[in-house]
Amino acid sequence: PRESRPRWARALVTTASIAIFVLLPAVALYDVFNSIARGRVTPDFSLTYYPAAERLLDGDALYPSGELVERSGFVIEYLYPPLTAWVMTPFTVLDVDAAELVFASLLIVAFAATLFLLGVRDWRCYGLAFLWPPVLDAIQTGNVTILLGLLAALVWRFRDRTVASGAALGVSFAVKILLWPLALWLAATGRVRAAAVSLAVAVAALAVSWGAIGFE
Repeated sequence: PRESRPRWARALVTTASIAIFVLLPAVALYDVFNSIARGRVTPDFSLTYYPAAERLLDGDALYPSGELVERSGFVIEYLYPPLTAWVMTPFTVLDVDAAELVFASLLIVAFAATLFLLGVRDWRCYGLAFLWPPVLDAIQTGNVTILLGLLAALVWRFRDRTVASGAALGVSFAVKILLWPLALWLAATGRVRAAAVSLAVAVAALAVSWGAIGFE
């Protein structure tokens, strides 16, 4: 038992835990934000999602039409369903540099919320998770993978609520088809109506978001 350890041993364990699960993740996240602030672009957000949102608001074509757009030496092509671009439009009230930092912060909150929804309560697990290279990479590149993970967690958390789980999964389909196996899982576990709701929500979200640009 912890209480039976000498005081110095308890202090050592506490100090080591803080160093490993608080300070190291803080340094890692600081490095990510520092890189963004120093102009190391988040390729998915700043070179794909943000310009696509700008094009929507300017009334320009969302998808490539033979004329490639270039920014910061990178060729920009938006090849996702339009829902993501629509969701990104509020970020355009900020310049792209500030928007990158805000979006990176949102991804951190979303990832912590994912762990919480899945029942993780040990604070050390949160620190350890933010040392995981795929998480840091997702924040650095500014992609939507973490947000899809949050939607997957919502499907699991509300798996016995037909509308909630189906809607969360359906929205994910309209962003990327990546979570499609969860529809099979819902159906295989007797939650056929939730699987049907997910497909209906996906079709509706795609129809509305694509219809808003004239089904380009």
